[in-house]
Amino acid sequence: MLALPRAWKGTITQYAARLHRPATGKHDARIYDYVDTRVAVLDRMYHKRERTYRSLGYRIESDKHTTLPPALPLPGYDATLMNSTRQA
Repeated sequence: MLALPRAWKGTITQYAARLHRPATGKHDARIYDYVDTRVAVLDRMYHKRERTYRSLGYRIESDKHTTLPPALPLPGYDATLMNSTRQA
């Protein structure tokens, strides 16, 4: 399971390669990728990872997203980050 907010192709490629190292009793390698689509930056990073997975030959078995309730900011958390976008 990769549970880090990473999107750079080189890092994802390296992590995937590590999963494919031979080990006794291991027959295959699967990547379970979790994303909080309520946070714009995390959603964008997921789509970058998805492109990388496909370029490495992975088959995306399910692109279904579980619908989550609207995110509530934590006390003291800047709610504007929840919907942040990149400025040009």
